[in-house]
Amino acid sequence: MQRGAIVPHLDAGLDGIYTRHAPSDTILDATKSVSEGGKSEERRTEEKKVLLRRDAVPDILQLYGLPESAASDINRAVEQASARLRKGIYT
Repeated sequence: MQRGAIVPHLDAGLDGIYTRHAPSDTILDATKSVSEGGKSEERRTEEKKVLLRRDAVPDILQLYGLPESAASDINRAVEQASARLRKGIYT
């Protein structure tokens, strides 16, 4: 993003998927122990909205017209992000 190779933009379809497939409070609770003590509830809610569960993958494939073979890469990314959050890497 710093070099302009990735340009963020709004995507209402993806926002809808985030809303429908945000992680449960169980994942959020697991992150509280590794989060900085001073973070506000608003920040934790924001983190909850950004991460996805694996059940969001079919919707992502459909939204962008991706082949079924892309599901394994997306699932791996979801798992890696969840694991890193639990370890405190994204705090």
